[in-house]
Amino acid sequence: MLAVFAPAFSADWREVALDDAGNRYLVDWHRIERGSGRVSATVRTEFARPRIDARYVSGIFAMVDRIVADCQTMSLEIESRTLVFADGREQTVLAPDTQRGVYYPAPPGSMSEKVIVELCRSGPAPR
Repeated sequence: MLAVFAPAFSADWREVALDDAGNRYLVDWHRIERGSGRVSATVRTEFARPRIDARYVSGIFAMVDRIVADCQTMSLEIESRTLVFADGREQTVLAPDTQRGVYYPAPPGSMSEKVIVELCRSGPAPR
């Protein structure tokens, strides 16, 4: 029975940006929702080298964010973030209620801006 539903939940990760450090920014095109000038999407940042953070035992290999991009203001809200550790563990962090609905402008030339531009393009998702 699980095999019947598996395709509905499979990710379709497509790279939308690569920074100078070799970090990759990917969007799951199966989980994009569009409406009212905003785009909800799942964005995965894969680090070329695991990020070290003193709060965690293992380095962070990737971050998977559920975001809402406002195409008119070029800003975004992070609804949740899942940290993927180098040892395979995952930890989800939800945005505090005080940050819900708060959109942060993407600095010009930033990876955030590049992701928003890709998400806000009209037409079908790029292949």
